[in-house]
Amino acid sequence: MRRSPMLLALTALLASCSDDPIDQASTVAIVGDRSSAVAAATNQGLVAFDADGQIEPALAERWIVSDDGLHFVFRLAQTNWINGKPVLASEVAHSLNENFSRAAQGRLGHLFSAVADVDAMTSRIIDIRLKAPRPNMLQLLAAPEMGIHYNGYGTGPYSAVKNAKDLVTLRPLRATDGSDDGVTDAQLRAREIKLRGEGAALAITHYQRAQVQAVLGGSFGTYPLVQSAQIPAAQIVVDHPQGLFGLAFVGHGRLIGDANIREALSMAIDRSVLPKLLGVPGLAVRNTILPDALDQASDPAAPDWAGYPIDVRRSEASKRIRDWSAQTKGEANIKVAILDEPGARLLFARLAADWRTIGVRAQAVRLHTPSDLVLVDEVAPNASVNWYFTRLSCEANVTCNENEQNALAEARAAPTLDARAQAYSAADKAYNSYVPFIPLANPIRWNLTSVQLVGLRPSAAALHPLIRLRSAKN
Repeated sequence: MRRSPMLLALTALLASCSDDPIDQASTVAIVGDRSSAVAAATNQGLVAFDADGQIEPALAERWIVSDDGLHFVFRLAQTNWINGKPVLASEVAHSLNENFSRAAQGRLGHLFSAVADVDAMTSRIIDIRLKAPRPNMLQLLAAPEMGIHYNGYGTGPYSAVKNAKDLVTLRPLRATDGSDDGVTDAQLRAREIKLRGEGAALAITHYQRAQVQAVLGGSFGTYPLVQSAQIPAAQIVVDHPQGLFGLAFVGHGRLIGDANIREALSMAIDRSVLPKLLGVPGLAVRNTILPDALDQASDPAAPDWAGYPIDVRRSEASKRIRDWSAQTKGEANIKVAILDEPGARLLFARLAADWRTIGVRAQAVRLHTPSDLVLVDEVAPNASVNWYFTRLSCEANVTCNENEQNALAEARAAPTLDARAQAYSAADKAYNSYVPFIPLANPIRWNLTSVQLVGLRPSAAALHPLIRLRSAKN
């Protein structure tokens, strides 16, 4: 019986010659909650992200997309659930429907709203039918939330053999087609991955003491800890995914209730100093909500002030603040909610200095406390405009108006890709005009990999499948 291509890759690693880098178990620290990494390792999806962040087969060995873009048809590899029972398409369809329902309540929001139904056409064929074309559907199906499981069982490529408070031990599954019959239990144990979930400072300490061979999932806020630890540059892997990194307006105060003032706060920021300030290699600053030409019909909408020098922008911003204060007799004060992390504190100090030049006093407050703005640092789950504007919509409790919401609703309901692209461009202009968000740069994620480990490299999705990590040969 065959296994999925993802599991066959693991079998090849286990059964290969003694010169291959498969010598010993590895311990990996996940910055923050480890549960998503455990779920992704034990419940593979139809497809997965490879080490570079590109789509590869997983539970599905191949697929086709209909000419009209309304059907994604997957052929499942012959494989088993972790309990040894064969995987059936009807069970996978059941899991997918559950996943879609849960996803609607989480970070994926309305991204699966185009799914009409999921059908098991045969015991190994799945058809996902859409109401309208979604070219980026495969990226969504590779998200950790889309892992397939049934009656509590997944399909690997690992099983959790120990799950303690401080450590989860993941062991590779044996192939069901007998291709790894020559692999001993000792060799399987040598390919175990032990996962920790901990704060960045502790993870870096464990790394320096060689207690872990890799650290995954650090953000800009904790990157100064990596710098102060003086870890060799060759051991630092920085991801540059698409997403949102900036400040969302969430309050209802008089000052930020004015779109001209929101724009003034954005134009006063000198983004050119951020790469050096944060010390992140390759940090790309931006002043547009969208990072690039995604699935909209035109380039990202840029603010009117984008081409002006910083002194000209600050002069105009300062005038707007003075006029507002004169008209309202109010003080230009704002509260900004940030994480209590060194990178976030460093960034806020710089933003506060920029805003002082236009007469605005900023105060940093903790997340989940009343504020005017909140720092957003999130990776996009796929290359579609929909996620960006959903994340900055009324549904996400971000300052919004009717024009924005109508434009987004029209884009979601568009019957064709061309109509959707045009509607997205209209939504982009509406959001840019209303200014619900101050974009600063593209997000980054940092990871650490010791010389004892191979397989960890920059990922466009900021996701690193554990199956790709293995001990280097002696």
